Amino acid sequence: MPNRRARRYPRAPLKQSLFAYLRRELLEPEFVVRGPYHVTRHPLMLGFLIAFWATPWMTQGHALFAVAMTAYILIALRHEERDLLEAHGDAYARYQRQLLPRLPCS
Repeated sequence: MPNRRARRYPRAPLKQSLFAYLRRELLEPEFVVRGPYHVTRHPLMLGFLIAFWATPWMTQGHALFAVAMTAYILIALRHEERDLLEAHGDAYARYQRQLLPRLPCS
């Protein structure tokens, strides 16, 4: 396991403050694949998409909401993918290639 420094803004500012107070080095988290991440890269977003579109009665208002939220999620995923690639490098690139053909949200 390589000993790497955090290059980006930490995801937990409280932890950053505590480590600064203790004068300890904050290391970048290791890239690990667990649970539903073996099937899709974004299981939470896939669950949201299923929840938005799986309805017994699709009204015009619900359809508009589902389309808007789907567009928002797809745009957000592009930004998240870019950040994850920057943070984890080759490990995440291999993970992307591994899961690409499985699900549309992958």
